[in-house]
Amino acid sequence: MELQQLKAFYYTVKYNNLSKAANKIFCTQPNISQHIKKLENEFSVALIYHSKGKCVVSKEGKELYKLIEPVILSLESIKSNFEERINKFKNQIKIMTFPTISQYRLPPIINKYLKKYPYSKYYSEIILHDVSIEDVPKKIDFNTFDFLLAPYVKLDDDVTYLKWYEGNHRLFALKNHPINKIKNVSLKDIARYPLIMLEKGTYGRILIDNAFEKSGIKYKVSLESSDASVIKRYIEMGLG
Repeated sequence: MELQQLKAFYYTVKYNNLSKAANKIFCTQPNISQHIKKLENEFSVALIYHSKGKCVVSKEGKELYKLIEPVILSLESIKSNFEERINKFKNQIKIMTFPTISQYRLPPIINKYLKKYPYSKYYSEIILHDVSIEDVPKKIDFNTFDFLLAPYVKLDDDVTYLKWYEGNHRLFALKNHPINKIKNVSLKDIARYPLIMLEKGTYGRILIDNAFEKSGIKYKVSLESSDASVIKRYIEMGLG
């Protein structure tokens, strides 16, 4: 008993027509008849009679139809579901990046992209995966992600790097803070006051720590967060 034989029998009964069954499983009508005949020989019963150009299903044939229907429907479901999943993967845009980039840099770019390329035609979804600077070398896999948006990190030699933008660190303080009276603010000036910083391990924090360490200057941290909006909020409260 072969799957193609069961399909030939199933679709012949379903459509009550040899021609439609043949078209469904991409074979000829004689092939359909041969497949059904082999099943009848194997089970030693008549499954289908032909009367006045019509297919008449025997009692045994009806029982076989009931048994194989879930199998055939399951196979059809597997095919359609698999194709749907494959198409979904093909139409995904998967981006690995840092929280500050996904929160502040990407929204206007994605908004512009959405206007230029309609959602339903070009892709099914955009997936953003936030990581820390330490995680990048461990987690980056271009079989899983299409792009990495991050400050420069050394990866494999076969990775292509494209310059996106240049940024500078900025010092925020309340208008009445004493540091605003200083014309050219230095790291030494900044270290005199408690600082609200990005949390350790973030790329921006690593650069700042390196700058202070290189200058031999120690500083105090009153609060740290990975969220720039949280940092600004506590600056407004006068915490640092």
